[in-house]
Amino acid sequence: MTQLHLFDSSNLARAVDPPTSVDAAMRVVPKLSGMRAEFVRCLRELGRPATAQEVSRRADPDIRESVRKRAKECVRLGFVKEFGTKCCEVTGQRAICYWI
Repeated sequence: MTQLHLFDSSNLARAVDPPTSVDAAMRVVPKLSGMRAEFVRCLRELGRPATAQEVSRRADPDIRESVRKRAKECVRLGFVKEFGTKCCEVTGQRAICYWI
């Protein structure tokens, strides 16, 4: 598996965000690598293109929302690719699919 970036904190907080938001963003930075790895692991485990909601459904319930939010970061970093759209099995709405 490709080495995931541990401290890629771009776009976590904006210059105009209040100090509390900036502090919260910095607390998230060390967890990002694990959440991205979990997104890739769950997608690989599914064995097919899937929406972010479908992928995150395979993660531990306590971190599903955080895992789901890593989809675009995983694309930007080249770990997964967007793979068209489909009707999401979780939401019933049309959504972007991701694949390794």
